[in-house]
Amino acid sequence: MKIRTYYGTPRYAWRSPFDGIDRIRRELVRMLEDLNAVPKWEPPTGVFPLTNITEDNDNFHLRAELPGINAKDIDISLTRNTLLISGERKIAPENEK
Repeated sequence: MKIRTYYGTPRYAWRSPFDGIDRIRRELVRMLEDLNAVPKWEPPTGVFPLTNITEDNDNFHLRAELPGINAKDIDISLTRNTLLISGERKIAPENEK
């Protein structure tokens, strides 16, 4: 005697009437865990000015838009492969009226 089973052929096994509900519950739990998961990378923090970097034979040139900051209030440092531009923009207090 040879028995063949085809895809989609119902298998006659005992199933609980709550199997479908349990499957939906497991899927909802998985989806909620994905929402609460910590991202694998964290985006860098801070405010980034618009910059344009070019180079010629001997130099790199950096042009950055830093509105509201005087040139004397800018600190520029270079450590290994990291260029750090920092400064503080001073905003005038608004009139109370």
